Amino acid sequence: MLNLAMLLVITNRSENENCVKLLQSQGVHLTLVALGRGTASKEILDMFTLEEAEKAILFAVSTDDKVRAAVKVLRREFLLHMPGAGIVLTIPLDAVGGASTAHYLADETAVERKEYAMNTEESFDLIFIITNEGYSSLAMEAARDGGATGGTVIHARGVGMEQAKKFFGISISDEKEILLIVCRSGCRNKIMQAVIDEAGLDTKARSLVFSVPIGSAAGLWTLREQEEGEEG
Repeated sequence: MLNLAMLLVITNRSENENCVKLLQSQGVHLTLVALGRGTASKEILDMFTLEEAEKAILFAVSTDDKVRAAVKVLRREFLLHMPGAGIVLTIPLDAVGGASTAHYLADETAVERKEYAMNTEESFDLIFIITNEGYSSLAMEAARDGGATGGTVIHARGVGMEQAKKFFGISISDEKEILLIVCRSGCRNKIMQAVIDEAGLDTKARSLVFSVPIGSAAGLWTLREQEEGEEG
């Protein structure tokens, strides 16, 4: 495995610039920003006296050591132990397209292969649900039926949709919504199956669902609060 990692930060839009500056101060320079909105249920919002907020989603790539250092600073500066403060995820990169790309992403630092042990006690996955515009709420309700607590929606536009019609015999609209859901690995299959059943390709939502393992995570207070409530 390469010693490169992706850092994904979901925070309120008002904190967007501060977050970018913080990442730059830690040597993480390649950052892409997308706009989204939260999907927390009314019960969760009421429980923690929160309001619905527009979100900024930051994608950054750098060496694993810089990403890990950035997570520590983000956890401290953005008070990620507090409800509504944000979520930070890291995803190890398995491959990149060419040596020059690897050196660019690593900021000219030598890129070596490195193995990481999986932490089975704190294992999380990031589920991607790509759905037709206007159907993210349906997909999110389906995900909740499978055990998800909330997610973040990004608006996007698909390209190459004619290929899907040609090869799969289905018509997929260009306008898309991408739903990002973080869950414990043990809940992943149930959530994904619920989305497939209720908002899959054979429905008007035309949802595509896949997941990636997360290297580390901070700010997942809703998952932990839910578990503590179930244990009590």
